[in-house]
Amino acid sequence: MTERTERVTATAEHRAPRIDPVERAEAKAVVIQARANAKATVIDARANAQATRADAKANVIEPQRRQANVIAARAMPNQCDAAPTRKHAR
Repeated sequence: MTERTERVTATAEHRAPRIDPVERAEAKAVVIQARANAKATVIDARANAQATRADAKANVIEPQRRQANVIAARAMPNQCDAAPTRKHAR
């Protein structure tokens, strides 16, 4: 009996069609492989997005840090010559 005939007969008898176990196993393997590929793609995309966010954050923070260092250097030009504060003098 061909697959089409089996499907028509099974429909008429209100039952699920009989499928060859080898064919069922092959179909299951295809589905499992597709799911694994999809999960791998999602994991790769998340890792890529996280790396992109980290790079963007570093690109924003580094200039701010440099600017803060320049401002701090201007505020205290001779920090080494300054008298020690009570906190540090013993």
